[in-house]
Amino acid sequence: MLFRSRMLPQADEEILTTRGSLASALSAEGRLIEAIALLRQALADAERTLGPEHPMTEAVRASLSTATAI
Repeated sequence: MLFRSRMLPQADEEILTTRGSLASALSAEGRLIEAIALLRQALADAERTLGPEHPMTEAVRASLSTATAI
């Protein structure tokens, strides 16, 4: 993922999707602190570039809400 993120803009939808998948995997492994940090960064990027009401931004926000509720 590091290679992809260097090649593409940080808020590219594919990068946001990849971050979400990685966060889900980290959460499933019990690595919630890392998952939450990754989701917070993804949310900031999504809000900045896609806007707060974009479907991708809302999906990241929902994932973060779920991760912090665990």
